[in-house]
Amino acid sequence: MNVIVTRDCNNTCPYCFAGQELANSQSRSIGREGRSMPIQAVNELASWLSGDPPRQINLIGGEPFLRDDLPEIVAIFRQKCPKSQLTIFTGGIISGQSLSQLSPDDLSGILVNVNEERDYPNRHIYDKVIGFIETAIAMGFRITLGYNIWRLDFDTEFMPHIAYSLGRQGFRWSVANPSLMGGNKVVSPSDFRELSKIVIQMLYKSVERGLTTHLDCPLPSCFFKNEDLAWIARYQPNVVTNIGTCSAPIDITPELEAIRCFSISSFARTPINQHASLAALTKWFTENEDRDLLARKGIFEECLKCDHFLAGRCHGGCLGWRDLRQPGNAPTAKHFYDLLQAGNYAQVIEELESASQWFLTPLLLYLGVLAAYKLGELDKAKRFLCVAHDHVTNLNLQQKLRRLLKQSFR
Repeated sequence: MNVIVTRDCNNTCPYCFAGQELANSQSRSIGREGRSMPIQAVNELASWLSGDPPRQINLIGGEPFLRDDLPEIVAIFRQKCPKSQLTIFTGGIISGQSLSQLSPDDLSGILVNVNEERDYPNRHIYDKVIGFIETAIAMGFRITLGYNIWRLDFDTEFMPHIAYSLGRQGFRWSVANPSLMGGNKVVSPSDFRELSKIVIQMLYKSVERGLTTHLDCPLPSCFFKNEDLAWIARYQPNVVTNIGTCSAPIDITPELEAIRCFSISSFARTPINQHASLAALTKWFTENEDRDLLARKGIFEECLKCDHFLAGRCHGGCLGWRDLRQPGNAPTAKHFYDLLQAGNYAQVIEELESASQWFLTPLLLYLGVLAAYKLGELDKAKRFLCVAHDHVTNLNLQQKLRRLLKQSFR
């Protein structure tokens, strides 16, 4: 869960996929106060989350430290969501004095996104970021370094050297992803094969220093060669665990609207007060956004037919790469129902078995059960039944599936 406490930012990262959302959101607000989440809204959000508290709450922006009342915001979340880990995301272009009203005991950590020196307007700003990190470490805050790769000629020595020299055990890294609205600089998927070779060099240098790296935004399953993945699994296991699928976070805007992620914020948003809990909100995004975007062409032409995609091991790259000009081809319950009504039972089973795991909802599988029974294919009916029952949330459908399970396993 990410909370956008302010849209104001004092950084100019060329790869930023939040830039268009933060800029376009200005028209959604009235007056300067609309740039930040009011304290009243912070209280409302924290109360809403308290009934179903997330494991992690990240205070993001913009730049959260531009808010003078950041300590009050931290206190509100600490009081109402005491079991949630609380982290502040920052670009670090601030004075270490900004930390004076915060306690290391109130935060699980501070994540500082660090760019190479050449990506800041001048050396002074880069030095300010490093100075902030050093001050925060000296004050006892748990500091994680973040690094975004957005070009082929990135310095593979930069982040391993910085992390090691600052006494970090590792760092978090990501290959920058696009926004559906465009505007940020990223590496084209056509260059991913070349990029992967350079990323491996950075990981080698990290291992040489005893550093453990963590991959943030997932990469498609085909990003690394199989032999490289074997080495990564052995020496950098926290990278492998985040390759293929994306458990996209939910970002909450200052207006208390939820977006799935900055990269796809232009696709769908919904007020949080229309949902009973965080779990209900997450389900809404899964059913109303994720499957729709997954039904469109992935990062490569062949993604939708790839074994990794069909088996549910890969999203086909970040959803921000989807082309909204092309219609999706996700199977629908109405389509399968119409096939059943027409007696096309074999076609129902054929299409279910060839569909991606991303689209096999309990309802579609239930229709597949009915088709399998019609054809006397009881083994397939049992398999569809078991999978559907393990994932069903609709109580009415759950009862139907349980009745069929009792009959099938007599």
